[in-house]
Amino acid sequence: MLRLATTCLALGSAVAAEKQESGVFTGVHSNEGVGGRPNTARITDGKNFMDITEQEYRDRGYIPAFDKLPMVIVRRLPVRIPVPREQDR
Repeated sequence: MLRLATTCLALGSAVAAEKQESGVFTGVHSNEGVGGRPNTARITDGKNFMDITEQEYRDRGYIPAFDKLPMVIVRRLPVRIPVPREQDR
């Protein structure tokens, strides 16, 4: 735990370090919101993972700052259904 506190203090906020000690959850990565949904962040305590909104992440003061998290951007291509050609019928 001492190592964790040192890491948090190195990021520049004693208050954030105190929050980190009590909750032990840290940010893993953020996800880009699609279809009008908000951006989310994945947090973990080393055993459990949770997805929360960007606003919740910022309000609760998780470490590292939301802007420092790597962002996962997923783009899905539309599915094309093959149509049989005339010569295949």
